[in-house]
Amino acid sequence: MRNRESDPMMSRRHCLRLGSAGMLAGATLAAGNLVRDDAARASEDSIKPVRIGVIGLGGRGRYLLRSLLLYHPGVVVPALCELKRDRLEAAVAMVKKIKGVVPAGYCKGEYEYRNMLQREDLDGVLVATGVQKLARIAVDTMRAGKHVGTEVTGPHTLDDCWAIVEEKERSGKHYMLLEQCCYGDVNLMILSMIKRGLFGEPYYAECSYVHDIKIGGSGKSRFVNADGTLTWRGRLVAEGHGSSYPAHGIGSAAKWLGITTAIGSSTATR
Repeated sequence: MRNRESDPMMSRRHCLRLGSAGMLAGATLAAGNLVRDDAARASEDSIKPVRIGVIGLGGRGRYLLRSLLLYHPGVVVPALCELKRDRLEAAVAMVKKIKGVVPAGYCKGEYEYRNMLQREDLDGVLVATGVQKLARIAVDTMRAGKHVGTEVTGPHTLDDCWAIVEEKERSGKHYMLLEQCCYGDVNLMILSMIKRGLFGEPYYAECSYVHDIKIGGSGKSRFVNADGTLTWRGRLVAEGHGSSYPAHGIGSAAKWLGITTAIGSSTATR
């Protein structure tokens, strides 16, 4: 950080001005979640709906599905896929309650999602399964001619990474790693403040991922299923090596430092 008294970036007037800009940026980001421009809404309503299928309807999958239904009026959900019948039924009921339509449901085994991918009324697919299956499903989705976004953590092995890259290049379809920690209001507010120079020139960050592994206030572990078998998280601990969620800690800090994304300063090359 710059700390010389002669540096104009550190003058009291300049800091006050930047501080106000930063607070305004934060307020604008927060307000943006609640207020939408009428003209933008009219334009959005005139656009052909985006048709999204969802594979994996556990807690995270249903959370993302609910967000699609409530906050993106230009999105329709024609089909859902899940291994567990109760989860699928809960998700179908959610779509019916919010949108008044009943999506097709797929629940006949581990590879049932491939039948869903043959539908012609899907533009893209959101995948929120356990990490061990994400890459395979992403590759199959692009191979079927659909765009795909996968929940954190994305590919699980180096082979997974190459498989996604190679199929994306072959098919020309979009693949996105949905690292939600980069896009929270606070995370984007800090990025906006950095772009405005409020913190000077950032050059160092410490980041980590600390997670209470219990489900809400129930005390139940996310590592073990009710029948005593390991969940996908449990298998990560039992079989994995290193950090299984590096993007949660690194994602926002990398954006703040301009790593892979230029933010208008020399930090983009560091």
